[in-house]
Amino acid sequence: MKMRLVLAGAAVAASLGLCAATVPAAAAPAGGPLKLRVRCGDTADLVRAVRKANDRADGATITLAARCAYRFTGPYRDSGAALPPVTGKVTLAGDHSTLIRSVEDERFRLLDVRRRAQLVLQGVTVTGGDVRGDGGGIRTAGTLRLEHSTVAGNRAGGNGGGIANLGGSVALSDSAVRTNTASGPRERGDQGRDEHGGDGRDEDRGDGPGEDEGRGEDGPEDGADQGGPDAGADDGGADDGEAARALAGGGPAGGGGVYNDPAGTVTLFRTTVAGNTAERDGGGILNRGSLLVRNSRLEHNEARTGHGGGLDNHGTASVNGTVLSENWAGHDGGGARNAGRSVLETGGSDFLRNRAGRDGGGVSNAGRATLEQAKVLANQAGRDGGGLSNRVSPGDGVAELRVKHSEVRDNRAAGRGGGVDNRFGTTAELTRTRVSGNLPTNCAGPVAGCSAH
Repeated sequence: MKMRLVLAGAAVAASLGLCAATVPAAAAPAGGPLKLRVRCGDTADLVRAVRKANDRADGATITLAARCAYRFTGPYRDSGAALPPVTGKVTLAGDHSTLIRSVEDERFRLLDVRRRAQLVLQGVTVTGGDVRGDGGGIRTAGTLRLEHSTVAGNRAGGNGGGIANLGGSVALSDSAVRTNTASGPRERGDQGRDEHGGDGRDEDRGDGPGEDEGRGEDGPEDGADQGGPDAGADDGGADDGEAARALAGGGPAGGGGVYNDPAGTVTLFRTTVAGNTAERDGGGILNRGSLLVRNSRLEHNEARTGHGGGLDNHGTASVNGTVLSENWAGHDGGGARNAGRSVLETGGSDFLRNRAGRDGGGVSNAGRATLEQAKVLANQAGRDGGGLSNRVSPGDGVAELRVKHSEVRDNRAAGRGGGVDNRFGTTAELTRTRVSGNLPTNCAGPVAGCSAH
């Protein structure tokens, strides 16, 4: 009898040891967040960890291996994303860790955050995403926070080559958004379809194939998607509808680096947005909601055939202590374009060496724009307003441009107003602002406070 008890005890201990070997980390005490650790390159364990976090009210912190790339060769089931859609509270904590799409013939983004969900990235790079809809790297309708992280080298056929915020809240600090592209449709038949032939909503149906490790199939014990109350339905999902409608008309998309929709909020702090491309508007950022940028850099972005090389604003934008340099736009606003009925306020920000094919090499304004303690230097415009252009389009209301305690110098326009061009019927006021060395003239049109024409 004693022998049988000893053997039974050994069998139980062995089975417990086997379970521990297959679970990436132990759970925290009941009632607290999970703390999980995933081995380098083990995408199947990473998928399991995200699902466990989704399942727990307090969520989880998932620690990735340092200086390690996690390679995904297919989406999780039919979600359109490499990892399961985030429906709970998830933190991915890395140390120069990378999530990378690594396949030629299948399009998917890396991360998808649903409404009421929260995702935090720390020390993580998101790269290689490629979708027909919005958000090549990350699509979010919930809360997204990036700390010391990078979103680079992603592509979207809709809006937001790097990040698409569809009604959520996004905050980036000490991070970078680089070399992403919002390309528009690339081939006939792309219009209005998502990566898997759906209706653009990327539903998490949980019925995909299970043979690939990047798809996160982890054995029969996981069964159907355990992603919380929203699993298997699109109630919490981000909507590709706007991109689908744009693509259906054949129009290219915008927001090469970041796209923010009318219900969204985006905050950038000590963050670089650089080298991004939009086929149309907003090479760096296309904002239709609320945008706050502080102590950041928007540089070397391009809006190929549209407006706003660094920033295209159709909502409310506050830009402070930020440099917008060497961006270019095929039409208006090499550094930034403020569209009709929109509000742009800048403080202590510089617009340097930007280029516009048409008007406003530094800034093109058709709404209400205030620049305070700004430097507008060495910008170029192919038509009017080498530094600043102020004009209103029919039906866009009033264009008001106010520049205070600033410097507008060494800008050039091929047409009129090398420094400032203001069209009749709009308001341009300069207060304690130096305007000098601009060609062909410093100011054109009625510009209050401009002493040299």
